[in-house]
Amino acid sequence: MADIRPFLDVKLHVTVSFKSRCKNCKTLFKKKIYDYGILKYKELEQKMDETKHAIKQIICPKCETENSPESIIYIDELRNLTITETEINYGNLYSTEDTNKMKMEEEHKKRFEIFNKKEEEFWEQYTDYAIVNWRDLINELNDFEIKEAFEKMNINSNANTLNKLSILHIF
Repeated sequence: MADIRPFLDVKLHVTVSFKSRCKNCKTLFKKKIYDYGILKYKELEQKMDETKHAIKQIICPKCETENSPESIIYIDELRNLTITETEINYGNLYSTEDTNKMKMEEEHKKRFEIFNKKEEEFWEQYTDYAIVNWRDLINELNDFEIKEAFEKMNINSNANTLNKLSILHIF
């Protein structure tokens, strides 16, 4: 069975930004709000779970009007790649007085404990699933992820897109 755990040691430099369109001048702009620094994936995941990004007004750089951010963006600065951009749904935010907030945070933290107990079983089942559904999982990868895997396995390829890689009949 293939073991994907070594890929959890891949280093990322993730920054977080808010994005908004100014309600006054209609300028689309971003404001960097956090920098995780360069971390291995597993360390990054843990730090992300411990970090809360308060949703605050951001100032338009063109007209200096305060705006509510419309989305939050996670960017891998090493690869100049947007990892995810998620719309901020203000109706789903809970207030500091929310009685369920502490319970939700406790349950959120408990998931690490649960995962650690079942980690070996998880990776075995994930690997079994990946072997059966290989093509579907490969199609979810970004070009840079495939290139990094090739480099780590010492496979030379001039392919620079998923289409070119599929022509090589590797996948």
